[in-house]
Amino acid sequence: MSTVQDLQREPGLKVPEDLINENLLACLLDPSSRNQGLEQYDEDVTRGGFENPIPSVYTKATTGPSPGSGTGLFASKDIQPGETVVLIQKPFVAVLDTAQLESKCSGCLGAHANRQEAVELKACTGCRVVKYCNKTCQAKDWKLFHSLECRIFQNLKPRVLPNNARAILRMVMLSERGRYPAGEMELFKGLESHMKDVCIRNANGDKDQWERILLTAKAVKNYSGCAMDESLIAEYAAKLDVNSFNFDNVMDERLGIYMHPYAALMNHSCDYNATVAFDDDRLHVKALHPIKKGEQIFITYVDTTNPYKIRQKELSDRYYFTCRCSKCQQGANGREDVFPGDPQDQDAVERLQVQGFKLVNATSTTEGGSRHESKDSLSNLQQAMREMLGHAWPITRQPLVAMRDELITCLLCQGSLHTALVQALIRYRLTDPILYPDVRHPVRQLHAWAVAMIAINLAQPNEPKSHEVVTFEREMCALIAHSVLYQLMDNLSSGCTVPSFKKIVRRAFEDAAMPIYQSVPKESYGNLVGMIRSIWKRIDNIIASELRREREQDQ
Repeated sequence: MSTVQDLQREPGLKVPEDLINENLLACLLDPSSRNQGLEQYDEDVTRGGFENPIPSVYTKATTGPSPGSGTGLFASKDIQPGETVVLIQKPFVAVLDTAQLESKCSGCLGAHANRQEAVELKACTGCRVVKYCNKTCQAKDWKLFHSLECRIFQNLKPRVLPNNARAILRMVMLSERGRYPAGEMELFKGLESHMKDVCIRNANGDKDQWERILLTAKAVKNYSGCAMDESLIAEYAAKLDVNSFNFDNVMDERLGIYMHPYAALMNHSCDYNATVAFDDDRLHVKALHPIKKGEQIFITYVDTTNPYKIRQKELSDRYYFTCRCSKCQQGANGREDVFPGDPQDQDAVERLQVQGFKLVNATSTTEGGSRHESKDSLSNLQQAMREMLGHAWPITRQPLVAMRDELITCLLCQGSLHTALVQALIRYRLTDPILYPDVRHPVRQLHAWAVAMIAINLAQPNEPKSHEVVTFEREMCALIAHSVLYQLMDNLSSGCTVPSFKKIVRRAFEDAAMPIYQSVPKESYGNLVGMIRSIWKRIDNIIASELRREREQDQ
């Protein structure tokens, strides 16, 4: 198992106490550095070499042939880490999941949460299916989309179409009315649908996708009364399946599905050089590593921390290809597959892996988070994790990584903030630096934010006394939060996160971290830095003790 001391010996793997120094602290606290305001984080498409090949798309890439992968995107200039490669300001189609229709605005797609203000959603007076946070959102959505679907939703009540059917309905009705720009529609027509592959699977007995596509096409045809042939609607459905993205908010909460044909041109690699993130309905592609002019832009379609066979199966099942990237060429010898030493019981390893992934899926795929609030989910996760650790399962190997993520969510839902902070610190200090070596990676940024937010809550003076196994003093939590926010601020300009996330971090730093720093005389910054370093040594001891306890409980 890696320790924080091990990580500190690795070049580029920095932890807060390495970063904090008196000069940088003074710079961050300098009022002149804050005068630029939050707008400094907005994307300026008039600068930086963006091209605008079709409406709503700003890009530093050009299309070109990709051997074995059809068409791809290639950098049109040298691009630095954290730099925006592609910005798409408006989706071809984006819809909320059915579970999100009740709590998210269908006009801004949940962006009201970023404004950090109380919002009362009001349902459309016609269909009562979609809701809006204000009249502006309602008017915009009515003009763009909802006027075409409201009557259909009314006629279907109390049934609500699933997200993919609502997305296809919008695409069909917009395309029939010529609402899409010509460039976008031409790109969409050229996308791969893999209908032949779907037919082959159907003939071989795997009928699920084929039957779902045909059923959806028939329903959309009947409900919309459109003139489009049912077979073409089925083609739209197949293209949506293979070219859409999971649509997440800035805090990585799943909202629904998103598709734009230009974004769909980006090819996959498990050794990717760019990441995709959403800011409201805008799609940002950020460079994770330096990309030279002419190099292909690669994103990932799957979780690349998963073992080789699982990655290959996911890519084959949904996208119909075999990945042959540098990472996959290692096969089962990659870091994601190897144990530290040969497991004595390989059958047990296979069994635990299958059970672990099933448990993660059962806990995370739920309506409204009810399973995260279940005490059974919490105890099942803890028991399964203990068994895996008892078989010397590395804490950086899946599915233990995903199980810890779900455990943190369960603990937060059930109010066990101290225990959640311990688990979040294990992830922050030991797991993430191995899985995501670059501190600018959006997952590392989000997980660091989670640590800061839990610590800020525990630092509040009115926080009730806890009876959890491990507890943190208020002062310790304050210093944890401040130093993690400090690290986030240090990487803010070059981080691969979207503008809204950067603004949220900046506000939190100014509201929560700066007051304690400003209360300390400048000549005492050295003492404050020393105190923070001492706190992190204590944290590392708590982490080590918790990991020992987890292992010993299964023995």
